[in-house]
Amino acid sequence: MDNETIIYAGIAVIFFILIIAAVGTIIFFGSRPQTGTPCNTNSDCDNDHVCNQNQCRVATGGNCNKNSDCIVGDLCMNSICMRTDPPNS
Repeated sequence: MDNETIIYAGIAVIFFILIIAAVGTIIFFGSRPQTGTPCNTNSDCDNDHVCNQNQCRVATGGNCNKNSDCIVGDLCMNSICMRTDPPNS
């Protein structure tokens, strides 16, 4: 095998690995319900979300972009869902 063939084979292997990684990322992240997706239980949402008032929302302490990303009663402050009312004792 000459050097040119080895280089082309290496490029093909790298390209194949990149395609597999891209497809895997799309499958993994694309199939997860986003904030606001309807739900019935926490298992309907991804690991960073909980089912709150029948919508997947970011749990307290999770990353957010706006208040509506967070569970009811939390606010999005500095990109983190923060509890605004004291928990019931």
